[in-house]
Amino acid sequence: VKAKKGVNLLQTKSKNAQWKVDWEVQSGAKHSITTIDVNKNKAVKQGDVLGNVEVMQLDFEMENFTSLSVTRRINWNIDYKGQNPPPDSEKVVTELTVVQRDIQAIIPLAMDTEIINTAILTGRTVAIPIKMVSIEMNGAVTDISAFVQCKSSNEDIVKVSMNCDYVFVNGKETRGSMNARVIFSYEHLSAPLELTVWVPKLPLQVELSDNNLSFIKGWRVPILPDRRSTRDSDADDEDDERRVSRGCTLQYQRALVKVLTQFHTTSTEGTDQVITMLGPDWQVDVTDLVQDSLKVADPRIAELVDRTVLVGLELGSTVLKVESPLAVDAVLGESAFSVTDDKVSITEMRVHAISALTLSLQPSPGNSHTMVAKATGIQTLTAPKQV
Repeated sequence: VKAKKGVNLLQTKSKNAQWKVDWEVQSGAKHSITTIDVNKNKAVKQGDVLGNVEVMQLDFEMENFTSLSVTRRINWNIDYKGQNPPPDSEKVVTELTVVQRDIQAIIPLAMDTEIINTAILTGRTVAIPIKMVSIEMNGAVTDISAFVQCKSSNEDIVKVSMNCDYVFVNGKETRGSMNARVIFSYEHLSAPLELTVWVPKLPLQVELSDNNLSFIKGWRVPILPDRRSTRDSDADDEDDERRVSRGCTLQYQRALVKVLTQFHTTSTEGTDQVITMLGPDWQVDVTDLVQDSLKVADPRIAELVDRTVLVGLELGSTVLKVESPLAVDAVLGESAFSVTDDKVSITEMRVHAISALTLSLQPSPGNSHTMVAKATGIQTLTAPKQV
């Protein structure tokens, strides 16, 4: 047995009466070498041996150390009498770890164990704070967050910060998982944090309240000056005044924009089984998340007003697309529409007075873990001077 200085073999003792154990230590400047001679005890009757037999026990001690734990290596090999010494490839290395505290386990504590990866849609990181604690034999709980190491099992699903204080997604992930893992280690102990990561289904579903924008009969609006011509031209004030007074034109219809998607994940890594959040019949309205990324491919034909209202400008066809905030020229979803010279009429206008709202909650018929909230407007005034 060969050990570095600082690792001392205190004693060896036989654990079986059939074996006799003798040992001798040779100490050097950097290493100590202990030769242990094991022989059968001829004075003891030899019985039948079934399975493995414990022959001897070696007791080591570590000299003083200041860190919370220390690991030392011991090299050893077995020589049989009458045979050549074994080659280096058959020599064994054993690591001994000594800790000052009897830590039984380490546990990662997370604010949540589910991440909805909206970073793919917004470009903004989604993070969950992590705190690591150790549990000692006497029940003591200690915050060890500053001393742990960590690693994600698959950074295409979820990532972990360099300081191991939070897990996150930044939109560069390629898929989700029901059992994404981040491994935390402290001294000789390790513990996994299992997460469910949901990702949006692509392409996004871009819906327009009307894909054909037509003229509205009887609704005229002033023709605004061409801003590009005004900016680029050196014409005098008389020309500018002529541009402003171009008259009126019919108003085009407007379309409301809504962007929907489903968030899904895979049951286990390496499989293609897809699980949809809340169920396959549910979609999530992500319009607010992607409204800054909505763009009209040809801005001469239409424009966006208040981010989610599409207004026709000129005759033609183009697409409304959701651009990726992370990749140039990448499109997350799109919808084609046309501005036509057809004319439509306003046939009716309605006004609804809402005096109060009621809210009801009930379980979803298709998913026992989902509650459906329904808001209803009340049009009856129930008190004098009610607003």
